[in-house]
Amino acid sequence: RNILWKTPVEIGGYSSPIVAGDKVFVTAEMGSLVCLDVADGKILWKKDLFGQDSHDIPADLSKKLMRGCGGESKQSTPTPTSNGELVFYVNAMGLCACYDLQGKQKWIRIIETAEDEERFCCSPIFVGDRIILSWGCLLALSAKDGRTLWTAADAKPTYATPTIATIGGAAVVV
Repeated sequence: RNILWKTPVEIGGYSSPIVAGDKVFVTAEMGSLVCLDVADGKILWKKDLFGQDSHDIPADLSKKLMRGCGGESKQSTPTPTSNGELVFYVNAMGLCACYDLQGKQKWIRIIETAEDEERFCCSPIFVGDRIILSWGCLLALSAKDGRTLWTAADAKPTYATPTIATIGGAAVVV
């Protein structure tokens, strides 16, 4: 009743869905990013960002990934984020990937992960041309190429998603 559509996506992720334009992005365990059509729920594309034999992870990065962390799930805990042109995903192994809304990969990399995997639930946010993450410390990545722009190593790990606020006329990350 009052359900427009349902689409099975393997095991659901622990993150929230997001909407960007005419697309819905969800995560699925073990470590997938799924793009659905907002009108009918049809799967438009899917990226496997966990599997040993994934065609979506370059071989050199695949060899560096620690697999099996988080037990049966929690690979896809962080909610993806979008600026309306790009969608960004990070999983519990610190694998970050950025795609355009049609599923073309812009960049993919591994960031150093927090020591305590229970902190892997912090979701990223877009701020202009930056992606802000709380991932063992607070850091900003370039949305264009994924390089680290800055880190705040003294920022304590947290379960919370960062946000932007203006304090005394200055934009700050909280």
